[in-house]
Amino acid sequence: MQQPHKPRIGQYFKSAIASLVRRQHHSSILRDEVASLKQQLIEYQGQVTESLKAQSIGLDTLGGKLTNSIENFRPKRLFISTGFFSTAIAATIALQGDACYDDYLLVPIDRQSESDNIQWAYQANDSWIDVKCIPHSEYYNHNNDSKLPFSEIEFDSIFSPFIEMTGFIEENFHAKKHHYFEEGITSYLQVLRETKNLQDTLFYALSPSLLRNSSVITPPVSGAIFREIFIRNNASYRVPIFENPRNILILATGAPPDHTGDPLAALSAYVPIAQAMINAGVDVWLHPHPRVSLGDTFGTSELARAGVRLIETDAPLVESVIVNNREKISAIVSIYSSLTVHALTLFGIPAFSVHAAPPDEKQAWWKAIQDAAIPDAECLLHASSDELLHIANSFHNQNIGWAPTL
Repeated sequence: MQQPHKPRIGQYFKSAIASLVRRQHHSSILRDEVASLKQQLIEYQGQVTESLKAQSIGLDTLGGKLTNSIENFRPKRLFISTGFFSTAIAATIALQGDACYDDYLLVPIDRQSESDNIQWAYQANDSWIDVKCIPHSEYYNHNNDSKLPFSEIEFDSIFSPFIEMTGFIEENFHAKKHHYFEEGITSYLQVLRETKNLQDTLFYALSPSLLRNSSVITPPVSGAIFREIFIRNNASYRVPIFENPRNILILATGAPPDHTGDPLAALSAYVPIAQAMINAGVDVWLHPHPRVSLGDTFGTSELARAGVRLIETDAPLVESVIVNNREKISAIVSIYSSLTVHALTLFGIPAFSVHAAPPDEKQAWWKAIQDAAIPDAECLLHASSDELLHIANSFHNQNIGWAPTL
C-alpha cells in the first residue's frame, strides 16, 4: 500500500535544502558586504584621523604665525619728503633709530624727476617698505574722490617737514603721532612762529641749537649717518675731484615755482669775491640749485668770464661734492642756502653769507637767520684762504649765545 505522505516529505526536504543553500549564499554575500563595509569604515576612520591631524597641524601653524605676528609686530611710519635733501634727512632719521619699524616714503615732486627721486630714496635707505611719488600740484590740490598714496594705512607715526601743514596731513593721513623734521631754514622758522605750545612735539634737526629757546623737543639728526649716505652714494654718480688744494664753493640760490626772474642776475653779487679768490690762486666753483636750472647760459655770465667753473655732476645734491672734496674746500659762500648754516658743524667747512637780496622777496625773512648765523662774505676780500676757518670759528664763539627769533 502506497504511503501518500512520502512525496510531500521529499519535496519539503528539497525545498528546505534549497532554502538553506540560498540562505547560506545570502549569508556569504552579507558577510562579504559586512567585511567590505568594515574595511571602508577602517579606511574612512584613517582618512578622518589623518585629516584631523592635518587640521591640527594647520591650526598649530596658524596659531604659531599669529603668535609670532603679535610678538614681532612692527609699527608703521610714514615720512613725507619734498625732494632729494628732505629724503636724505628722512633716511637718516629712519636709520639712526631702532630697526623695528616698517618705513614708507612719500615724495610730492616739485621740478624734479620722479625716477631720480625714487632711485635716490633707495640709495639713501634700501629698507623702505615702499616709496611713492606724486606731482606737487596733485598732492596739494587733490579732491575728495581721489586718495593720496598711503592714505588708507594706519601709521604709528608720521614725519613731515612743515609744522604749518599739520592740518592738511592730519586730514589726509592716519597716525597716532605726528613728528617733524627739517627741510631747510623754512622748517625752523615755521616752528619759531608757531604760537601753540610744542612741548610734546619732536622736531628732528641738523642744527637743533637754533631752536633751543623754543618749547619744541629737538632730537639731532645724526651728522655721521647723514654724511655716510653721501659717501656711500658717490659710487653711483660721477662727482668731480678738485685738483687744487684750495677751493671756494658758491651755492646758487633756489626760487619759488612762480619765480620768473633771470637766474643769472643774482650771480653778479659773487663776482668781486670770486675775482679776489681766483687772483689769490684759489679755484672757485658754482653749484647750481637743483630747482633752478642754468642750462647753457652760465657761459655768458660775469662769473664765467671771471674764471668761475660750473660744477657738472649727475649727483642730485651738493653734499656729494662736499664729501668727495672735504679737505680741499676752504669755504662755502651763498646769498641764501640752508647748507651754510650747517656747514661748519656738519662738515668742518666755514661758510659765509653774501649780504645781497635773495631772488624772491619771500626768502628775505628766511635769509635773516643765515646772515646772523654765519660771517659776512666780505671777509673773503681781506683774508687768505688759510685764515677762513679761524674767522668762522671766531665768529661762532663771539655769538655763542645767539638764537634766532622772529
